[in-house]
Amino acid sequence: MRQYKANLNPLLSISLIEGKEQIARLAAYQEMRAEMGAWVKAISAWAVAKSRKQSTEQELNDLRKHSNERFSWALCSVLDFQAIWKEGDSAGIAGWIYYRVAEWADEVDAAEFPVPRSLSRKDISGKTSEAATLLHLAICEELGILSRDNKEESS
Repeated sequence: MRQYKANLNPLLSISLIEGKEQIARLAAYQEMRAEMGAWVKAISAWAVAKSRKQSTEQELNDLRKHSNERFSWALCSVLDFQAIWKEGDSAGIAGWIYYRVAEWADEVDAAEFPVPRSLSRKDISGKTSEAATLLHLAICEELGILSRDNKEESS
């Protein structure tokens, strides 16, 4: 019954026989997704506060500090992901996503107070969503869940 349920989700359908390496790869992927998401949320909160004239210096400093802390966790998770996934397509795509978010964080940091609303409301997920989809497909392909032929058909 467990195997049947696992087969319903392609990322969970890896048989237990394939072992610890596959589990480590999936764990690295999930951790990176979670840490990158937390970092994007932290930058968003900081950018919104930095766009409001009534924000206090203490509030801005606290949000900047939190964003920097989330950055360090995101960076470590991306490095771990790339170390586990090596030089495959997925490692390169993860790096591309990381650098787009880092560029946005740099823009927010460098902007004068108050930042323009266009910067504080920038939809970074819109810029990275296609890459995130490609990353997911690359991971499925590298795990053997999705063949290259199926990948091309779904694109």
